[in-house]
Amino acid sequence: MRLKFSRMRIATKIMLVVVMGMSLAVLLTIVALNYYERRAQEEQFYKQSRLLAEVVAQGATASVAFLDKRRAREELDPLRPINSIRYACLYSTQMQTVLAELSRGGADFHCDVRHTDFSLAETPTQLQILQPIRRNGLTVGALFLVTSNEELQRRRQQLIYMLLLAALSSCLVSLMLVNYFQRRISMPIVRLNAVTRAIASDKDWSQRVERYSEDELGELVDSFNGMVDQIEQDQRKLEQMAYYDALTKLPNRRLLEERLSRAIARARRNDSQYAVCFIDLDDFKWVNDTLGHDAGDLLLKHLAERVSAVLRKEDTLARFGGDEFVIVSENVQDKSHIGALCSKVLEAISQPMTLVDRQYQCRATIGVALGGAKNNSMITLMKQADIALYEAKKTGKNKYGIFDEKTHQATEQPG
Repeated sequence: MRLKFSRMRIATKIMLVVVMGMSLAVLLTIVALNYYERRAQEEQFYKQSRLLAEVVAQGATASVAFLDKRRAREELDPLRPINSIRYACLYSTQMQTVLAELSRGGADFHCDVRHTDFSLAETPTQLQILQPIRRNGLTVGALFLVTSNEELQRRRQQLIYMLLLAALSSCLVSLMLVNYFQRRISMPIVRLNAVTRAIASDKDWSQRVERYSEDELGELVDSFNGMVDQIEQDQRKLEQMAYYDALTKLPNRRLLEERLSRAIARARRNDSQYAVCFIDLDDFKWVNDTLGHDAGDLLLKHLAERVSAVLRKEDTLARFGGDEFVIVSENVQDKSHIGALCSKVLEAISQPMTLVDRQYQCRATIGVALGGAKNNSMITLMKQADIALYEAKKTGKNKYGIFDEKTHQATEQPG
């Protein structure tokens, strides 16, 4: 039972606990109301029956004392219209003589004229009253009265039905209210659970839980959202450290390999062509040795911004290491297309800039390897781009070379 309860959803638990508590309260209320109402009805019934017996007995005093049977029968006549009266008998205790009887519905009763125990006697279906008749302080006779408590039983049943109907109505209304409020209470928890699962499965740290209340659950939602904010920031920092260069903020070698792999897969699928451009800065060592490493870092950041500005959004510029950069350009039509791109890059790099209060004009050399549906090995492409770069550097600076698969040499072009 405990295990089953622990596996229930919190909304079901709230509903179950409230319904159980409400049912117990309604049950106790019904029992208490039925008990007190039953006692009140019984007391009223006994009181009315005793009062009726006293009135009839007092009126029949003379007829009993004088053994007047005709007058005794007249004294019992007012009892005939009362449906609850089953039997009535007037008798003289002195003479032990029955003076008058009244019977309804074939009631099988008789007077015991020797009976002098004046008291009440109750059975499940009737009430028997033996009322003494006194004259001048002496008991001269008695009234034996039998009344049916069927009306009392009927009232009791009506009371039970009314209480059950009221209890059922209250339960239905309460269930609707409980269902409404438990949804309001459990909604933040359900939403919190859904967002937690979504974050765990999709790794989407941008999701947040909407705050529905100002209570402790609302504070829990705020704490959760704050925690996710912090985790998202830390995740971005980790991703930045894992996939981006700290100095230039460009993709690093790891991210470059992933994007090149995707470019190769798309080219194989679409039968398209792409280019890998290996960029090496000329005389970068001189900048570090002469102007200092801070100037070299500033140069790399400026060049990263300049080259990024001339590329398309779908192109990738990555820092391969040191003073080496790599461009991955997809959907390349032909060599003239990639040649125009290399010329733009070299022109952007060669623009003068100020380093440590000195004007400096940087130069670079680019080696290009073209890939497609057939030439789709990452290692081969990087090697071909490196060969093209090496061949271009032989003839001077500020040039680019495109690797020719037929001659396995670079076709050199000026910047």
